[in-house]
Amino acid sequence: MGNLLTGVQRPTGGSEPVQDGKRPGRKRLLKQFSSPVLSDRFHSSSPEARTPTLRHSRSTTTQLSRATNSRTRDPSHPRFATHSTSKSSSIPLSYAYDTNTVSHPANNISLTDPRKARLPSNLQIEQSHDLADFTYLEGRPFLFVNGSPSLLPTDVEELQRLFKLHYVVKWAFQRNHFIPVDMNWFKGKRVLDIGCGAGTWILEMANDYPDTEFIGVDVANIFPSDPPANAKFTQLNILDGLPYDDNTFDFVHVRLMLYTLKTKQWPALLADIYRILRLAGWVQLSELDIYQYRPGPQAVRFVYYATNALQARDIDPYVARALDRLLDHAGFHHLKVDYMSLPCGRWGQLPGMLLQEDVIGVYQALGPWISVAMNLTADEFQANLRVMETELDTYMTYLNWYVAVGQKE
Repeated sequence: MGNLLTGVQRPTGGSEPVQDGKRPGRKRLLKQFSSPVLSDRFHSSSPEARTPTLRHSRSTTTQLSRATNSRTRDPSHPRFATHSTSKSSSIPLSYAYDTNTVSHPANNISLTDPRKARLPSNLQIEQSHDLADFTYLEGRPFLFVNGSPSLLPTDVEELQRLFKLHYVVKWAFQRNHFIPVDMNWFKGKRVLDIGCGAGTWILEMANDYPDTEFIGVDVANIFPSDPPANAKFTQLNILDGLPYDDNTFDFVHVRLMLYTLKTKQWPALLADIYRILRLAGWVQLSELDIYQYRPGPQAVRFVYYATNALQARDIDPYVARALDRLLDHAGFHHLKVDYMSLPCGRWGQLPGMLLQEDVIGVYQALGPWISVAMNLTADEFQANLRVMETELDTYMTYLNWYVAVGQKE
């Protein structure tokens, strides 16, 4: 495994970051999260300087803000969008911890516990194919693509994690897409989902828009075998380029590519997306920022080593905060960007518990890459992970989910 961990080094004494681990008073936290709306502008590269401020609003609608800066083609002067979320992102704290359903306070779209659901029974994971092979680390299969193992595994456990995360995000934002169009716009359109995984997003969208053609692509063959008539799936490696003609799609959806794309690969992918989009077509990017707000000491340590592991692979750990700038640099217009803060832990009720499971699942999967750098045995790694899981409740931790959209002109 030594060659797989190249570049992930254990820092010498005193090099771990110091982060504000002070725990605010519980009464103040409960007051803050009664109906907060998050707003910030990121001009600093340090995570601490990007911590959002909390303010309150009575409005019940969420609107992606318009980019107000003048258009520029100079990449040294990126166009920052103004963040404006006018719908509460809070979780109603009056709900019981053991509830299986949480209703959204604004639009009454409920979140039913996806842990009680199962992945499609016809879902198969091909573990040997032309585009990638598998290697097993600590008993879990990891894809080998272009001679490099993926950071996250490809198995039913990982797909179940993504399945649950999908519904947390859908509940928080109350929608599956964020492009500023009405339902009639989708009729007769073609939509591409890049890195679709098991196709959860596509299957829902195909059901919502039966007159729209949906195509999902992924390097792993983990697709449902009997999708609806208006949805199909194709196995391909996007790093080899998108095999579609110019001006082919009306909407391209890209989500959760943080652990897949290197920093230098984002511009190439977005240039290809721009090429295959039709005039006035839209692209949507969305990512969960790995930075934890109000973390405990163990969480700070885990985030630090995960960041180190990502940077060793030339992956930007905080790319979620740069999505609008990436779209700007790719030539897209009418940029809109928004984010929602998601509670992580039992303090956030069902959504918080699901995100807590997601975060622990991610670090569990990253174990082969970061446990050696942390100088921990397998048992010690698991023990420290359990401490972080408890801290997520104690410190009332939350993470930010970002979404950005842009249009081709």
